[in-house]
Amino acid sequence: MRSVTACRFLSVLVVAMLATMPIIAVSSSSAEPAETITETEYSGLTPWDNVNQVLSIPFLTLGAMYTTIGNWIRGDIGEQEIGDPDSVGEYAQMVKSKSIIKMINVVSSLSTKLVANDKETWSLTESYINRLAEISASTLWNSDASTDLQDPNAILVYAGIYDLIAKGNGNTQSALDWGMYHSMDELIALYQNDQQLYRDITASFIWSGHFNDFRSNQHMTLDFETISKVTSSSNSIVYLDLDYMSNLDIETGLSTSAGKIYCSGIGAIRSLESNGWTNINGSLSLSVLKNQGLSSGWYQLREGYTYAGPFYPSMNGNSAPCSGGAVLVNGSDVGFLTIQDGNLYLSYNGGNDTNVSYLTVAYRFSDNTVYTGGGSSNSYYSCIYENDVMLKDLISAYSVYYAELYERISSASSAAHLMWRISGDARSSNIFLSPSSVIPQIRELGYDEDMAYVLYRAALDESAQWYENYGKVLNDGEVTLSEESLKLTFSGKVFDKSGNVTSVSDTSFIPVVYLKDYVLTEGRNEFDDNAGILIGVQTGSIYYMTFGSYFTVNDNGIVYDGRTVGSVTLHVKGVEEIGIHDLNKPTDPTVPSVKSGDVLCAIIMVEFGAIIALVSLLFRAPIGIAIGAVLAILGIVFSGTIADILLGLLG
Repeated sequence: MRSVTACRFLSVLVVAMLATMPIIAVSSSSAEPAETITETEYSGLTPWDNVNQVLSIPFLTLGAMYTTIGNWIRGDIGEQEIGDPDSVGEYAQMVKSKSIIKMINVVSSLSTKLVANDKETWSLTESYINRLAEISASTLWNSDASTDLQDPNAILVYAGIYDLIAKGNGNTQSALDWGMYHSMDELIALYQNDQQLYRDITASFIWSGHFNDFRSNQHMTLDFETISKVTSSSNSIVYLDLDYMSNLDIETGLSTSAGKIYCSGIGAIRSLESNGWTNINGSLSLSVLKNQGLSSGWYQLREGYTYAGPFYPSMNGNSAPCSGGAVLVNGSDVGFLTIQDGNLYLSYNGGNDTNVSYLTVAYRFSDNTVYTGGGSSNSYYSCIYENDVMLKDLISAYSVYYAELYERISSASSAAHLMWRISGDARSSNIFLSPSSVIPQIRELGYDEDMAYVLYRAALDESAQWYENYGKVLNDGEVTLSEESLKLTFSGKVFDKSGNVTSVSDTSFIPVVYLKDYVLTEGRNEFDDNAGILIGVQTGSIYYMTFGSYFTVNDNGIVYDGRTVGSVTLHVKGVEEIGIHDLNKPTDPTVPSVKSGDVLCAIIMVEFGAIIALVSLLFRAPIGIAIGAVLAILGIVFSGTIADILLGLLG
């Protein structure tokens, strides 16, 4: 970029050269005398007046021309820079593209760390989630059930485990999608704001010597998904979460991982609660399924295709393969990214899985450049290419993270199996039994269900002996419940499924639920779709609420925090949907408008030549007229070269 100082130098140079024109004219006239001036033409004038009038013509012209050029420079340009507008535009494109790539790098690096931390956090929830599975299995078991659990999926759904994990993963997933979308899709915002400046930029994913051009007016992003490659109808069942919709869907109107199912071809999906298939031609909005009256639950994917969406594995032996990955998105074109044996694989537009050594992002500025492969910046001509944007690390971290979610579901299924087996062998269930509480959390042990069964049986035996020896001490204690010290109680009665009153000695109770939120109201209440107990305030007895049993609450019988209330909601701890704050980005600075040094140089040279020719004409100087014409032609033809020489030295 060149300074206006250079332009002022040009204008001063013009005036200095024009000031020598009388000398040029005199030199020219001395070679060939001018015609005689008669007294009639100058009657009444002294000789000096004649000279001043003649010389005043070119100098008045010079003054007017200099004033015009000077005012134009000062008024129209002011402190504005002078240079090549194309170069300024290219520089702005380069700076913005580099800043976008740096933003992608920062987002992916932070996301990789946070996803790894989420994985570690989920590992600490094993006892809690397994306990939910045990309570659910104990509640659903009945004397007619077989010893072997036939449908662990039903236990886990009843316990709310799939919903809990789907919400937790949805929070992580939407944050990743939001970060990738807003960093990678920055280019379309630029294009919409200034199509003239950014029209030629092309954004590209680059992987292992290949690239995919995304025009600057198209959306470009990565969606983090559950990837499922279905090869057999006998292994094609997934749990589909239709309840979670990310903030990104609402904010941008685009369907991301939580709002869309992707498919490598023309696949299909159907709910196990209905017989109709819904086709998926590349992608399918989840709203289509919701509009059919369907909800979260078990779905079958048609074999022969790769799918991506909010899927979770079945534990009934019929699950479709599920792993954490990402979808490379550009309109209807999709690529499925997965980690296999530590390597990144890409299946693009229905193609086979290809081992990808790296995945990154680049921008280029010319439609005529061609990428020839090789993975180096030299092979991708005039582009901004950053090797440190290694999205493979983030996809790998999400794959490990999703494997932890898979392990949580599998571990909960094992806990439900064991609880069901113990209840079946004993022909009785009890909500307070918890095999997972005595199983050590040591991965290296590699214990199976039989080992866990033996360990828990031994633990029960030890507990029984301990209570036999020391239980009397506990029963003789002076610990009692005071209704005034309790936060929530209600007065009423407890009934078994035959309608007989079982709470003869208790009139006030503490309600306890384990699996789901519960609304306690006056009148009849039951825990048939939950798992819960009542604690008698007067005796401390436990009333185990089995299917069919119920309890009543007296009018004005609920006391919460010292106040009588008509109802109260008991909230079970779980995972809540976490929203994302609206993006409040600063406005991009306006690219400065630059006056072309070539044009300005041409104007000055043409006017310079015109002035010389005009003055030479007045002084009858043919050489000056020729010089003026040559300067004007040079200004038109070689203005760029002259400007580069002068502005390059002075700018």
